[in-house]
Amino acid sequence: MPDEATPDSQQQPDPQAGHGEPQQKSEPTPPWGSDEEFNPEKAWKLIQNLRGDNDKLKTDRDEFKSKVDEAEQAKMTDQQRLEKERDEAKQNAESSTVELARMKAALKHGLDEDDLEFISGKTAEEIEASAAKFKDRYKPTGGKTPPSNRPKEQLRGGSEPASEPDETDPRKLAASIPRK
Repeated sequence: MPDEATPDSQQQPDPQAGHGEPQQKSEPTPPWGSDEEFNPEKAWKLIQNLRGDNDKLKTDRDEFKSKVDEAEQAKMTDQQRLEKERDEAKQNAESSTVELARMKAALKHGLDEDDLEFISGKTAEEIEASAAKFKDRYKPTGGKTPPSNRPKEQLRGGSEPASEPDETDPRKLAASIPRK
């Protein structure tokens, strides 16, 4: 039986091979066709469909992830489950501590709640230094006004400014105008 050819051992001839022409890699064509045939409505429809597919895939991914997490949770022993919960609690406590340190530093340096996003660091010392640096650079101190990019008004030379009349009562002003 060694003379018999099995389907796995037979090679299918390549229809383009052996014709003396080199194989060329074709450039991928845009999904809307050629540039001359571009149709904005068709392209927009394609984009909307792809976005819809992407959203559906993300939803499916999230569902599958939750199912995998549930399956892993069921496989865990009580000891492993407790260790995982402990690690999560520790991580939450650390992030709360960092957030509290950021708030204390902002309060100490007179910064607003909006400025919290500019204060960084993982330790209390780093956070304190970051808050001080931010205040020194971007917050006014001691009655100084913050720098402004607004152009300053400049006086123009030329004529004297018009003098204002001493009298502002319209009847008296009208009476002072000479009549013909």
